[in-house]
Formats: sequence, C-alpha cells, structure tokens
Amino acid sequence: MKILIVNAGSSSLKFQVIDMPSEKVLVSGLFEVIGGSNGFVKYKLDGQKDKKTINKPCADHTEAANMMVQILKDEKVITDPNEISAVGHRGIHGGPKYINTTLITDEIVKDFRNYFEYAPLHNPAAIMGVEAIRKIFKCPNYFVFDTSFHQTMPKKAYYYGISLEDQDKYGVRRYGFHGLSHKYVSKEATKLYGEGKVIVCHLGSGSSITAINNGKSVDTSMGFTPLEGLIMCTRSGDIDPQAVLFLAKKKGMSHEEAINYLQKQSGFKGIYGSADMRDIMVNLGKDPIADLAFDMFVYRVVKYIGSYAAVLNGVDTICFTAGIGERDKLTREKICESLTYLGVDFDKEANNKIFAEFGVISTKKSKVNVVVIPTNEELEIAKEVYDTIK
Repeated sequence: MKILIVNAGSSSLKFQVIDMPSEKVLVSGLFEVIGGSNGFVKYKLDGQKDKKTINKPCADHTEAANMMVQILKDEKVITDPNEISAVGHRGIHGGPKYINTTLITDEIVKDFRNYFEYAPLHNPAAIMGVEAIRKIFKCPNYFVFDTSFHQTMPKKAYYYGISLEDQDKYGVRRYGFHGLSHKYVSKEATKLYGEGKVIVCHLGSGSSITAINNGKSVDTSMGFTPLEGLIMCTRSGDIDPQAVLFLAKKKGMSHEEAINYLQKQSGFKGIYGSADMRDIMVNLGKDPIADLAFDMFVYRVVKYIGSYAAVLNGVDTICFTAGIGERDKLTREKICESLTYLGVDFDKEANNKIFAEFGVISTKKSKVNVVVIPTNEELEIAKEVYDTIK
C-alpha cells in the first residue's frame, strides 16, 4: 500500500510516499517558495544519497501538486495517481471538534475553515494543500492531527485559570502540538529503555516540550495555539497577557496586528532581528544580543524540563529531536549542563559526534538516559492512516 504524506505550508509543500506496512520511504521532497519567482523542489529517492533539485517556480499549491505527480511518474514511483491508496495530511489544529484521524470530505473542508483562527499560521496552508491534492488523488484523504496525542492530559493540566464556562463554550483549553513528533520519539525511546517517564524536547523553528508517562502525554508546553511555551524563531512563547494588551495600546495595534506581532515578529526575530537560529549561533561570543537570545532559549528549555521532572515525579529519559535538537551540539550541551541535579551525566565527546542522527549523549553512570532521536512525523502519519484503513 502506497501512502502519500503531505505537509503544506503557506509557501511550501512537503511530501513523502511511504510503502506500508514495510515503512519504506520511496521518495521524499519539498517544494519551496511556492508563489515566488525563485521557487524550486528538492527530492530524494529510496536508496539515493543526494537530493535532486528542479529550479522551477510554481504559482500555487495546485501547480506544485501536479509537478509532484510528474516527478513520481518520471522516477517510476508510480505510473498512475490511482496507485496511491490514501493520502495523509498533517493537521495542526482542529479545535475541539477535530481530534482523531478524520476522513476529508467537501463538508469537512468547508467546516474546517471555521478553525483557521485556532492556528492562523498553519490551518489556512493545510487547506490549500488539501484542495490541491484532492483534485488529483481521488483516493481517501485524511487529516491526522498534532493535537491528538495530547488528549490524555488531565483537566488540571489543560484548563486555564479563567471561567470554566467560557472555556467549555468556546473550546478554549491547552491542546498541545507537535504531537506526531512527540508520539514517534517517545515510542522510539520506549523501544530502547522500556516504559517510563520521558521528556521529549522538540526544538526547531517551532519548539515544544512534552512530559510523557508510560506512553501518554500528561503535559506539554504549547497551549491553546502553538504560540505558548518556549521562545521560538518568530513566536514569543510564554508572555504575560497584560503585557500584550499594554503593548497593543501603546503601539496602536489592532487585534490582527497584535497576533502578527506575537506570531511572526517575536521570538528570535524580535530579540535578535533574525528568525534563523544559525545566524545567532555563528555570532555567539561576538554579539551580546546573540548571546542573550541563545541564553534565553536554553534557559526556557531547562526551566520546562525541570517543571516536567516535577510533574512526572522524576524522569528516566530525556530526548532531543527536530532541527535544533538533532543538529546543534552546543544547545544540547548547555541544556544538559544545567541538569546535573537530576542525575544527568553528560557525554560531551559522544554529543559532539551527533548531527541529525540517533545517538546516546549520556554516560553509562548517568541516572537519566539522554538521547538524540531524529523525528519522523511523516511515518507517524502513515501509520495512523494505515491503521485507520485497516
């Protein structure tokens, strides 16, 4: 069974074709700068080391989807779109209504537009991807939601300190995100160390941390939207709501402008002027603002790990994953240096060797296992879709 996995952004479209149940990735690729004059696609076939690049702009997601089909045909992944048994779309936020894997129909697409305000950066893009793909692939299309994994959080963790009546009426609660990543990584950790108390640090352009007890999410740093929690590339993370209202008044910002300020103009971009963590890293020790941005990020991660160790009443395993977590050895090192009180004994030499690959970065005498596990959200989506079809 060939399952197509699609993760659409406002100007991007990430795709994989995975053979199930063998879990073999036949092809993976990414369209960038959709709608721009310098758009391109990079993709890699099974068994090939290097990616292929096609420098050809796509006006919209529909054009990108058609080009993707042509690539799949040219590379003999498929000979006809009907060979795709199902399509799994990453759903970021379905509000209180859409939690579990959902078969996408015309009615679902129409109704899902009511949930754009829950994740204004992600949900409109997801629908663009859905509409483009469904024009070509007539097989069942499914939404697989990031929020699903966190539905095991207890009420004491997901309710806010405001009117319960208002929260229930309007669907306001802490939903949590990156659930596909947290689920995949925690299951991989379980294969290594068995069931237990796990803290997964998904550190990337969007970052979140989750406390997991015996495979179930009990708390997570993101909340009602993916804005809450850690400082991120363009998102503020935790902030006093009164500070937002104060700034909105002082700067004369509308509701939409305030959202844009927090979602797109804050985080590393607001602090340092660049949303790219790599720009900060190359200037460490040279620019005090770069040092500050880095220190703030590490500090927030350490603080969340400590709070989740308290929630779990201990921790057996700490996992690093996603772009920063998998690739940046200094970030991992600085975080782990602050966790000696938990019994972490950090292996610096092992850590320095790891880049975007699996590896244990704690010593044998460490009381807590610390491990880098590359995430695979696409495979997790494929598993959900495959199990639903079965």
